[in-house]
Amino acid sequence: MTGGPERRRGGSPRPGHVLLYAPSLADIAGGSRVVMDWAAVALEAGSRVTIATPDGVAPPWSDVRGADVVRPDHVSGDPDLVIATIWWTAWQCDRWRRRGVRAAHLHQDHEALWARRPDERRIVRAAYRLLPAKVCVSRWVAERCGANGDVVRVVPPAVAVPVAGPRPARPGPLVVGLPYRPLPERGWSVMDAVASRARTAGAEVVFRVWGPGARAAAGGRYDDVHEPASDEELIRLYDSCDVLLHTSWHDGFPLPPIEAMARRTAVVACATGGIAEYAVDGDNCLLAPTGDVASLAAALERLTHDPDLRERLVLRGVETARRYSRARFAASAARALAELAA
Repeated sequence: MTGGPERRRGGSPRPGHVLLYAPSLADIAGGSRVVMDWAAVALEAGSRVTIATPDGVAPPWSDVRGADVVRPDHVSGDPDLVIATIWWTAWQCDRWRRRGVRAAHLHQDHEALWARRPDERRIVRAAYRLLPAKVCVSRWVAERCGANGDVVRVVPPAVAVPVAGPRPARPGPLVVGLPYRPLPERGWSVMDAVASRARTAGAEVVFRVWGPGARAAAGGRYDDVHEPASDEELIRLYDSCDVLLHTSWHDGFPLPPIEAMARRTAVVACATGGIAEYAVDGDNCLLAPTGDVASLAAALERLTHDPDLRERLVLRGVETARRYSRARFAASAARALAELAA
């Protein structure tokens, strides 16, 4: 039915047609960006790329050209490799697999099953078992998604924002960025509580909130709220902050902290999930126990009064971000695609 892997110059195989099943790509942050990065690598390898999403709309913030973005019922042609990028798309990929098409699951996270009803948990677990070829964004995800007999590859994402050069010190109060994400496990309630605690203590801090749906979530408690629609706007937001507060407790490979590091912004975060792939407490960031408002507020206060510590974290953070370059990701992802196509 399919043409099978083709050979690119140098003899390494590549799939002729890669089909990625994805959720909506409207969100500029997180999983949408990773999906588009994988699409870009496949295009660079010479593959035809189709991305099937429920709305069939390409993200306005992406500069990936050449990929067809369609609704799942509008996919044309037979793919050589299908990739699920969120748990519920594994069912679509499994139907192709049963027809002899190579299939893989790109795991960006491990579903927070505690937040679901028992019957929903069974469905999600079944989806994780459908495709034995798995690509995971971190070792934390691999340990949770892999099972006996699965072939698991770990390919961390690229840091999408460019690494910034030195920037001058800013006068005035500390500016703290609060990246909003709508899922409960992304920790908005904890961030909000830390900000309230800092205000009650009279800290000289300005809080800057951003993300899809941030205005509704802020509920009038913050004056400085943004919903960025482009990479340029997102970079400006990072650059406008001295510290990023990130309190997610269930992220496969949290991008905001390492993007902040790339833009010379100090990071305070919860020590949980895939952040362990790159975050080291006291070296390139300050980490606190999951959901511990008092510890997170204390770390924020340390950075408020210790500019030398902020600068040390910033310098080490830049070094960390450089390790997750686009070139490194592209090389790892291309190898993984070749292996999946073989």
